[in-house]
Parts: sequence; structure tokens; C-alpha cells
Amino acid sequence: MNLARPGKYLINTRFEILKNGAEALRPAREGLQALNDYQLSEKGKRAEVVWVEAPYDSEAHKILYAGSACYLDLPNFMAIKTGPGLR
Repeated sequence: MNLARPGKYLINTRFEILKNGAEALRPAREGLQALNDYQLSEKGKRAEVVWVEAPYDSEAHKILYAGSACYLDLPNFMAIKTGPGLR
């Protein structure tokens, strides 16, 4: 990924579009730390991937919507923090 111009499909767990490398680095680092913490607490257990529905009024929904529901794949331990819409 080009961090100078990440494109319109780099989305954080709050369903916001990240527009540059500075915006992308913080959640990337937080995600790696969260993964490390999860693996330590779960003794290496592999995280499951879950679908989280993008809220209708979110930036992510606006760019992803194509006539159906919009979901993002997230690790289960991060999806818990996002609230409603967990599948």
C-alpha cells in the first residue's frame, strides 16, 4: 500500500476512510498491539474473522454500498469494540 495515497478503501474499525499514511499508521500499530495482546492472553489461539455491518450513515457505507448490505471483516477481538452490527 502506498501510505502517501492509501486509496478510498482503507477503513478503520469506526468505519471511517483513512486518507493518508499518518492516519493509517496509528490504527495499524494499535491493531498489531491488539493482536499481540490477544495471542498472549489466548495462548496463541487463532483469531476468528467476523462480519460487522457498516452503519448506514458511515463513510464506509457510502463508498461500499452497491445495492446490498455492507460488511467489513474484522478479527473477533476487535469487532467486540465496534458495537451493534456484529455478525
